[in-house]
Amino acid sequence: MTTENHNEVWATFSGPIDNNSVQKFFQSFASATANKVDTIHLLIHSLGGYVNDGLCLYNYLKSLPINIVAYNVGNVSSIAVIIFLAANKRICTSNATFMIHKSHSSPAQGQTSTNLKAIADSLDIDNIRTESILKEHLIIPEDKWLLHERGDLVITANEAVAFNIAHEIGQFAPPKHTTVYNI
Repeated sequence: MTTENHNEVWATFSGPIDNNSVQKFFQSFASATANKVDTIHLLIHSLGGYVNDGLCLYNYLKSLPINIVAYNVGNVSSIAVIIFLAANKRICTSNATFMIHKSHSSPAQGQTSTNLKAIADSLDIDNIRTESILKEHLIIPEDKWLLHERGDLVITANEAVAFNIAHEIGQFAPPKHTTVYNI
């Protein structure tokens, strides 16, 4: 990610949160730090992915000496919400949605009870890790947490602002003649 304006860069990310996307983030943000970028405006559009990769990106983005402004202009779901929360400032369009849910797995057929217990234990650990981040950042009413316990919790843009997922309703609007990079 090179830049003609060293102060800020505009970028997009769309896709699954996995090892490949982690590598792309590492490469892009290494370039930004090498170029002494102060602010990255990052549009995120993702249905989620792997918890470990998402937590890695959350911790990485939180530690960078760069101001990150995240935008949701469509949907940010599952572990991608955790990544979105790593940004210093968070903006969503009025018709954007977020979705959070408990960790889940589809074990292969023929699993033993010991293997299934190990999978369940791992899912419990993932839930503890992600929910600690959600509770650190968000102010979600108890009735919504109860919905989250039972399934997918879809959150509108207005709710996202009320719950502190986003700070404001707004647009991803790069200045004219600005290069927009894709991660």
